[in-house]
Amino acid sequence: MKKGLISALLLILVGAVSVSGCSTQESASDNQTPAAPQETRTVQSIPDSFFPATDKSKSPEAAKKRTDTVVATLTEPGGVFNPYFYKNGYDGNVSAAIFAPLVSVDKNGKPIPRLAEKWDISDDQLTYTFHLRPNLKFSDGCLWQTKNVGYGS
Repeated sequence: MKKGLISALLLILVGAVSVSGCSTQESASDNQTPAAPQETRTVQSIPDSFFPATDKSKSPEAAKKRTDTVVATLTEPGGVFNPYFYKNGYDGNVSAAIFAPLVSVDKNGKPIPRLAEKWDISDDQLTYTFHLRPNLKFSDGCLWQTKNVGYGS
């Protein structure tokens, strides 16, 4: 009986402390002087340029002096989430999460089945025939059929 009463009181105490921490009332300690405004910085505009990594003579002087820094430039995401038309890695990462390929590659670069369970290559190596895994479905549950997604006939 005593353990039950102590447990109940502890539970009420923990609940009261939790709820009081969510209070919206402003206390005297909240009325401190406002923080100083944050500093605004402007990034210097640098024209786009391309220097092959093999030509170190064209590296900026400041980059040549660095010994513990990698200097790289990145493009901004383009918002093109189509596996055939994206132009940067950001959009490619999103496309990879949205679209499943017919075939992928393993860690050794060898083709492995994904949506296609197997594929045939013609003798002249100009025609590839993909055999889809049975019962593939779109995310909405509709049956996946070649006629719904294929560019060819």
